Amino acid sequence: MIKEAIDQGKIPLLKSFKKSTTPEAHQKRIAVEHKQREEFEKTEGRQSMNSLIESIQNKATERQGRLDSIIKSIEQKQGNKSRKKRSNMSMDPDLPSEEEFAKLQEKLFKRSKNKEALTNNVVPSLMFLKVLKWIFIGLITSYLLATNTPTSTLKSLSENPPEFYSPEFYPNGTFLQLPAGTMHYWMFGNKNGSRVVLVHGISTGSSCYDKLARELAESGHHVLVYDLYGRGYSDAPHTFYDESLYTSQLALLLHKVGWEKASVVGVSLGGGIATSFTAFYPEMVDKLVLIAPTGFMEPEDMPLISKVVRLPIISHFLINQPLAKPLIIMYVKRFSKSARFANADMEEGAAEIAQRIAKIALYQFANHPGFFKAFLRTVIDFPFTGLKERFQRVGQLKENGSTLVVWGDQDKTVPFKNHVQLQLLLPNAKLSVFKNHGHDVLITSWKSVNREIKSFLA
Repeated sequence: MIKEAIDQGKIPLLKSFKKSTTPEAHQKRIAVEHKQREEFEKTEGRQSMNSLIESIQNKATERQGRLDSIIKSIEQKQGNKSRKKRSNMSMDPDLPSEEEFAKLQEKLFKRSKNKEALTNNVVPSLMFLKVLKWIFIGLITSYLLATNTPTSTLKSLSENPPEFYSPEFYPNGTFLQLPAGTMHYWMFGNKNGSRVVLVHGISTGSSCYDKLARELAESGHHVLVYDLYGRGYSDAPHTFYDESLYTSQLALLLHKVGWEKASVVGVSLGGGIATSFTAFYPEMVDKLVLIAPTGFMEPEDMPLISKVVRLPIISHFLINQPLAKPLIIMYVKRFSKSARFANADMEEGAAEIAQRIAKIALYQFANHPGFFKAFLRTVIDFPFTGLKERFQRVGQLKENGSTLVVWGDQDKTVPFKNHVQLQLLLPNAKLSVFKNHGHDVLITSWKSVNREIKSFLA
């Protein structure tokens, strides 16, 4: 290309340098030649690139034109088929005509508009009714809670004491004034001996420790037995019968009698109270004995009657309606009979003990002004399934040999199957299982249980 340009005279300077043969002239000629060559290549390169781009654009335009013509041809063919099909359809007698089809469309449109209008009117009404329903439920619930809120303290059995369960049931009975009301306790035995406080269950009262308390005192212990609020000779304050009430009652009692430390024994509800007290006041507890304790059961383990009683409307009816009390007493009678005689392995004297305890419990239901309400409020308020953290804390605080758990393997009230979980919560506790005994193992196997506890506390 360069040679052709020189021959054609496109680079005129090259001809003038042909006659020069000196080295300097030759060098100049080469320099000029290089410069002219670079300018030529740039010019020719731009022209070649422009022509190439123009060629590509022309080809693309040509191809797009052919493609557009093909698409247009296909659309024309499809349009002809569609028009032919519509004409055939209009001739079909089973299909609606275009006029009928238009009317049908208009009818459907009106129906959709009516439906939309109906929805716009009905939905707000339904929402209003739903809001009204929840307002009504809220008002009823507020009323029930307000009417359930305690306002005064009910007195104890002191106004009508029975001969078979008098304030002198144990030695040295004493009344104590506390912020929540008057409570009653007994303190007897060796004043210089190791101290033991006994916490009873939800309904039996402190009479359930009749044998154990006396045997502990005879073996050299200083024994403290007391009535929980709403039982025996303790008043029934109108408050919530929860963990706080019962643990504070025990703490105030020990403070008032001057006991800085003692071993604590609790049965059933008393076991839950004893565990909670130990979790809050570990420095005040020497050894801990739990007999079929509550507080760590699963919700499904709760008896059906307890679940029903916990419903606000039911609890309000039971607590405030006089007709409910005889029904509860009838249920307790039936339960006490089943508890006394369901076990074939009762030790000697167990039947007599069970009869006496059941008699005292039923008398309290009928004659203690605050027993019925305290019993129901405990069922409603106490965390029978909510003390797992307390048990776990006790398991972390108490050393080996400081906790004893007594349990009957046929217990249905606090199902024995939960002993696996209890051992996880109290890994250092000693578990003493009594075969073929139920929740009332403290009564049905009283000799063996008393012997086990006395040995542990020695």
